[in-house]
Amino acid sequence: MSSREPGRPSAARWIVLLLMATTLCGTATAEPGAKTPPEFRIAGSPWVGDAPTRIAAELGYFNPPEHDTRTREVIRVEQYDTGKQAFEALLGEEVEFALAAPEPVAIGLLRRTVTSRDPGDDVVILASVTLSNLSHHVVTDRRRGIERPVQLAGRRIGLVLDTSAHHAWDRFAEFHGMASDSVTLVDMPIGELAEGLARGHIDAAVTWDPWVEPITETLGDQAVVFSMRELHAVDWLLVTRREIALARPDITDRVLRGYLRAIDHIYRNPDALHTPPPSNIIWHINLGWSVLSNLDTQFEWLRRRPEFARSYLPKPGQYLEAGPLSRVAPHRVKLPAYIHSPARPAEPGP
Repeated sequence: MSSREPGRPSAARWIVLLLMATTLCGTATAEPGAKTPPEFRIAGSPWVGDAPTRIAAELGYFNPPEHDTRTREVIRVEQYDTGKQAFEALLGEEVEFALAAPEPVAIGLLRRTVTSRDPGDDVVILASVTLSNLSHHVVTDRRRGIERPVQLAGRRIGLVLDTSAHHAWDRFAEFHGMASDSVTLVDMPIGELAEGLARGHIDAAVTWDPWVEPITETLGDQAVVFSMRELHAVDWLLVTRREIALARPDITDRVLRGYLRAIDHIYRNPDALHTPPPSNIIWHINLGWSVLSNLDTQFEWLRRRPEFARSYLPKPGQYLEAGPLSRVAPHRVKLPAYIHSPARPAEPGP
């Protein structure tokens, strides 16, 4: 327990990075009278684990020099506050790709299965981009008489429901012997948790970087931070619609290559992050057992809810589409053959 963990980037630095990336993510300017080519949009978020999305956009890796933006589709990044919002944008067909933690993905898939008897396997996971075992924290105010995790019982806990923070809290509460009904969970937008805690609307906040920093800065020496290290791990998933993965291999392959280049750039040039690289983040494109296991864990967690208690739990493998990564980097696909078919060569899209 500490008021501030060493090495955590300041919120101001992450905001600067986000603004830089958003500015540089734009598409090429079309010539007067020219027909604007279709766009493919990737929904990202400010979480440090999503840095490869911002770096790839900033450096043009999704639209390399050999790509003629006057006649071919442009890949553009749009920013959302959370992976949950990004995934919802994918479901709403506002974007073609999204980055999200397994929790909102699993909830979206399972909810569609329950409400419409639709297996929902038109939404597929292409790869895991990031893995972290220390991204979530419980932050509270010492003046509320909270010095130990068990003292959170009977309190109001602010978080974004149906996100990785929600699952992380359940694991945290279970580890510390708190019953699920011993606290009141308050659903709040991620950007309002700091003010909610300061105004006394909640007694503690469950959040992740870069949103932890504004809260601890506001509370100063009165900030109490409980770590969730080893209690919860996050796979950051690249998700799309199956029709895109199958019909536009040129686009999916370009997206994956963009991520591979961005991650290589981050490790070769740590200064690209504008802050020391976090020790709790591993950027690595892969599609393997960790993704299968993580998605299966989410389904089991959701089964505790009344709305899913009698639901048939689908097999996680049906939501994995290994074809694109098998073409781009086959050694990064670690799945049994019965889950995926050999990749076919990519052909140019229409």
